[in-house]
Amino acid sequence: MGLGPNASSGVHLMCANADDSQDCPKGLCRQALAPGRRLEVERAHMRLVPSIVVAAWAALVLVLAPPYGTFAQEAGASAHGQDTSLSGLIVARDGNQMTVSDSAGHQTVVTLTDETRVTSVGGTFGMQRDDMAITDLINGLPVNVEGVENHGGVEATSVTFKPKDLKTAKQVAAGTAQVKSQAQAKVRELEAQNAELRQRMSEANQYVEKGSAVILFPSGSAVISPEGKQQLQALAQKALGVKGYLIGVSGHADTTGDSTANQKLSERRADAVIRYLQRNCHVQPYRILSSVAVGDIQQISNNDTPQGRAANRRVVVQVLTNKGLEGL
Repeated sequence: MGLGPNASSGVHLMCANADDSQDCPKGLCRQALAPGRRLEVERAHMRLVPSIVVAAWAALVLVLAPPYGTFAQEAGASAHGQDTSLSGLIVARDGNQMTVSDSAGHQTVVTLTDETRVTSVGGTFGMQRDDMAITDLINGLPVNVEGVENHGGVEATSVTFKPKDLKTAKQVAAGTAQVKSQAQAKVRELEAQNAELRQRMSEANQYVEKGSAVILFPSGSAVISPEGKQQLQALAQKALGVKGYLIGVSGHADTTGDSTANQKLSERRADAVIRYLQRNCHVQPYRILSSVAVGDIQQISNNDTPQGRAANRRVVVQVLTNKGLEGL
């Protein structure tokens, strides 16, 4: 209602939209009110205003508020982490994770999921976009990552890179694989050589016979026969073809006579052979590995027969090589 002038009282209360006094339920329109009655009507109108304002605000909130699902989605995204992005070089791959190093050297662990989209971006203004496999994310590839922060790392929603960068990374990976293969082959070769060297060192005191001759002597004599000299010449010639050869000499006697005398006799026989090798066959002294006299303690035949005793009166000459040096 509104207030309007009146001829008798100077003030009256009117309905704001009442063109006909009969439309007013109170019958107040165009009727003059006493001052007390007018105050009562105004108070009634004032009590209606707060209710109208609250109702209007409630309607406005309902119109502007998003649906409940939107709030839930936003709350879930906030709980999961904030959106983030990074650019850098893939420096490590381990299953569904890769480590990306930025230009400052800071490394971030990026988790790849089934929802991660991997895209190659090329062409003019990046208009050519091709979906790629996660397996294309290899070491050395520069990438741009979009994702959500997650426990100190990033859970990727998308990873993009340039086709030429992937080509370069693959070339580098192929070269690295080749170098790695060559290095592994070299390591295996060195390990084999070390094993061989260890084997040779373990065999350093072991000798292999490459040739031998048995020089026979008459009873009680240390004189080399012409036949024995020929044998020594032939053996010395053969030794020249053995790398690092050494000569071993052992003198023997039969059991005839005194054992002490036989010991000295076997020694004279061994010395006679060594002198002949050095003087007549040009065998250097350092080639003589050993010279032993064993007397009559190593019999190879029966001393009861002349033939047996002849076989026991001998000097055995061996051409030897160190087992550890074989094959070098």
